[in-house]
Amino acid sequence: GIGGQNPIRVQTMTNTNTADIEATYNQILRIYKAGADLVRVSVPGQADVEALKQIKQRLVSENILIPVIADIHFNPSLAQAIAPYVDKVRINPGNYVNRSKSAQAKKYSQEEEQQELQDIRKRIAPLLQLCKQHGTAIRIGINFASLSWRMVNKYGNTPLAMVQSAVEFIEICLAEDFQKLIISLKASDIHNTIYANRLFVEEMAKRDWHYPIHVGVTEAGLDLEGRVKSAIGIGSLLCDGIGDTVRVSLTEAPEKEIPVAKEIVNQINNFKVSAYSQNEWKHQPFVYKRRTTNLVNALIGGENPIPYLILSENEKVPEAWEQIFQKTEEISRIDISKSDNVFDIRRKVYENIESEKPVCLVFKVKADVQSQLIRFSLICGNLFTEGLIDGIVFECPENESELAEQMVKAMLQVTGVRRTGNEYISCPSCSRTQFDIEKAAREVKAATHKFKGFKIAVMGCVVNGPGEMQDADYGFVGAGNNKVILYRKGKPITKSISLQEAIQLLLNELVSSTDVNMNNC
Repeated sequence: GIGGQNPIRVQTMTNTNTADIEATYNQILRIYKAGADLVRVSVPGQADVEALKQIKQRLVSENILIPVIADIHFNPSLAQAIAPYVDKVRINPGNYVNRSKSAQAKKYSQEEEQQELQDIRKRIAPLLQLCKQHGTAIRIGINFASLSWRMVNKYGNTPLAMVQSAVEFIEICLAEDFQKLIISLKASDIHNTIYANRLFVEEMAKRDWHYPIHVGVTEAGLDLEGRVKSAIGIGSLLCDGIGDTVRVSLTEAPEKEIPVAKEIVNQINNFKVSAYSQNEWKHQPFVYKRRTTNLVNALIGGENPIPYLILSENEKVPEAWEQIFQKTEEISRIDISKSDNVFDIRRKVYENIESEKPVCLVFKVKADVQSQLIRFSLICGNLFTEGLIDGIVFECPENESELAEQMVKAMLQVTGVRRTGNEYISCPSCSRTQFDIEKAAREVKAATHKFKGFKIAVMGCVVNGPGEMQDADYGFVGAGNNKVILYRKGKPITKSISLQEAIQLLLNELVSSTDVNMNNC
């Protein structure tokens, strides 16, 4: 089961061509053996419906008891076709309404808004009745990159728009007497993800709703950065008691997501139980605002960029930091090396709020820095995301200082408190992606790493691709047959071209763009 007193469940999504029954079945088998509790499979066409029916039947016949979720976009009829044969159907409210360019610029009157809601109910009602008949659950999956234009026009590209989109779909489901729901509100930006889920939980409390929530940071990317981003976004919500299922969205093989997700959940379960509750927060939990602090030694506090220090064993502390450490009256140092209570750390930070003393975290690792990646991200990232911390010192063995610095830089980057390089957004891909997105993401990253301060997105298809381009400086969206379209500031600047052509054009753009500081190259 999901929700209630059940454990937090871990899931992932296949990235094979669903119509390739053997490849998809074998990938689900690897996912199952990796320890996933659920698996999601994209269903972009009728051939995929027929394939998934056979895959599900084969799983059951071979006693592979993993619930299967059908992922539907754009075509409600596919949801109805597959609903009797799967355990859950994921629908995206942004795709149940008009996503045309004419709708983008439209100003809705109250009558037009009500008419669109009626149209949505008319389109979704048959699915709800079918799911009720077969005991199939529905996930209402809100994604920041694919909100309806009506929501964007009314609330802006904001967490509030995500919440309102979820609320109106839940109300339609309730009007049709359907309650077997799971809700998700995801974005590639961890702040939007965290704030949208907190706002939604507050809204549910007002309405006495108690629906399970699936949490994740969508398009988290690759390698260390993807893991840090996922741990901070998911972990921050789990620390708040928000989340009944989780998915780590990496641009890697889906079975590689499972150990990361499990470690996040295990770390959260190991944190001491706390009486912490939302009314104890002494900062605004729905928007980012760095707390006001005094400047110490022109290095830490005030409006300075967040400083960090990687300190190897037996290495002398730099003079500037030594002077700071001596000012115990002016700065608070909190050693979090052995802490298993993130709530207690937060309270210690709160003790300094009124005095406006800068807070510096100290994290010490005696060996195996890699093993501390998730724990470090959960504890430190959670606090940096709230704008509560002014500096960090990471003490580690000399031969692991490079990895420690990568971890700290990634944490500062994804929490948005300090730009330490480019930010890369890339989706985990699915059956809709018609090129090797992991290879593409790695090639783009390798080609552009010498630049700094850009947000570059690599997206597999049109579901979230164009939406992610709105918030990226540059990006690629898959256009089928190993082709991509290059975007600049949310607008396409090429037709369908090869990835290598697109990368070269991107490099030309970065070099010649008037907003590039060539010192960053």
